Amino acid sequence: MKKLGLLLLIVGIAACRKEPTVWNTEIVAPLAKGQINFADILPDSLFYTDDDNLYHLYLEQSLTDLSVDSLLNLEDTVFAQSFTVPFTSGTITLPVGTTIISLSQDFEMGSDDVLLRRVRMKSGYLQYVVSSYINGYLTCQYELPGVSLGNESVSITANTSPGDADNPGEAFGQIDMTGYVFDLTGESGADYNKLFSQITVSVAADAPSPAVVHGQDSVVVSMQFVDPVIDYALGYFGEHTYQLNEDIEFFGGATAPTGILFLERASMDLDFINRIGVDAKIDFDNIQSFTDFTSADLNYSPLSNSVNLTRALDLNGQVFPTEQHYHIDETNSGILNFLGIVPNALHVNANVHINPLGNISGSNDFYYADFPLEAKFRMDVPLKIGAQALTFSDTVNFDFNEEIDVNGFLRLRFSNYFPFSANAKLIAIDSEDGHTHVLLNDGRIEAGSANAEGVVEVPTHSEILVPISSSIIDVLKMSDRMNIRVQFNTPDNPETFPIYNSYKMDFVILVDAAAKIELN
Repeated sequence: MKKLGLLLLIVGIAACRKEPTVWNTEIVAPLAKGQINFADILPDSLFYTDDDNLYHLYLEQSLTDLSVDSLLNLEDTVFAQSFTVPFTSGTITLPVGTTIISLSQDFEMGSDDVLLRRVRMKSGYLQYVVSSYINGYLTCQYELPGVSLGNESVSITANTSPGDADNPGEAFGQIDMTGYVFDLTGESGADYNKLFSQITVSVAADAPSPAVVHGQDSVVVSMQFVDPVIDYALGYFGEHTYQLNEDIEFFGGATAPTGILFLERASMDLDFINRIGVDAKIDFDNIQSFTDFTSADLNYSPLSNSVNLTRALDLNGQVFPTEQHYHIDETNSGILNFLGIVPNALHVNANVHINPLGNISGSNDFYYADFPLEAKFRMDVPLKIGAQALTFSDTVNFDFNEEIDVNGFLRLRFSNYFPFSANAKLIAIDSEDGHTHVLLNDGRIEAGSANAEGVVEVPTHSEILVPISSSIIDVLKMSDRMNIRVQFNTPDNPETFPIYNSYKMDFVILVDAAAKIELN
């Protein structure tokens, strides 16, 4: 009997070790939380609050700097001068120090449709190569009297080794052009795009041997601008047309709201400022607002006509611009519908004509790099709005590793300061492949209750329950982010409601379920 009792005791202990002790305990634990308001959703640069704490959407941007520097671009300018010995045939031997070539001439610089008289460089380099096809040690003195910095003009001294038709002797160098002035009126002082040059080629004074010179031997000077930036130009810049295609983004990298806004007021200002000595004409094809799903054209009749800008005035370096201003609002345009689609971008399409009447200045067009032709855009929208399916989105991170029972809930608690109701959608995002799983499709959030002055000071609290199933538990374990989308709909459209900077919606997502705790 004693042996049987001991055996039963051992078996009982072993059985206890195989079965863990399990407790079920109720937990209410926060899974994620966040806040939806304009300050968090939109970039700081896109809104401000006025003296009444009313939100305004605001955007200011230059459409483009419509400067004519592209017409005056010297980036690809390569020019070469060939200087030939002054006899056509035969061979002569010239002793040390003898001058072989001495010439003065103009050479062409610039393009046929831009007639330049004077250019001042802001920065850049002039690279040169002197190539000698003469069989001798030479000293080449190359002068550009019309290219000067202060009282000093450009003078290049190049010493070359003997060369022939296949293998010229070469010398290289570059000059920093910052601040240099180019007089492009040539030797006569009355021309355009002409740079006066002088060259003297001699047998080097320290040459070890005479030079053997053949008829038609030559010295070639090649020059190229590197990274040139023009600071000032004078002349005739030609008659040209620019195509202006520009997008103005509203929300940058932020997630843009979607839906329809019923606006009470909105304004846009277009300022055209001409600081260049050319006449300009701007013809707008269209100004459109865009979302990912639709677009709208701006209906504003003055822009169906040309915008004409007369040339600026230059008085000894002091520039007096000409300007055109257009104020667009709900009284003179369709701007409320234009912005009511909640665009994430505007697109501007126009043609900009430079010197549409030709050379009426007598080649006295001028350009300063720091004074462009500019078009500026400003938008101001006071947020007194109605809304239809106006949707804001926020994504929060979470970490869920609990073992919970399926008999429970996700509790979504909202504190709403906005004076209108909303519907909530909750989406979990898979941490590995980014797939989405809808946990809640349409949950009701009650409107904030306004006081006698029409301001919501105390939020309305709403709670939405999502029953926990085994599939939801699996989704939570696979996910690391939660996207919550809140869609607002105001009653009695087109009635509008002011949006103050105190308005927000706080939310918290809780797990309310039985947790399993095991002890072995």
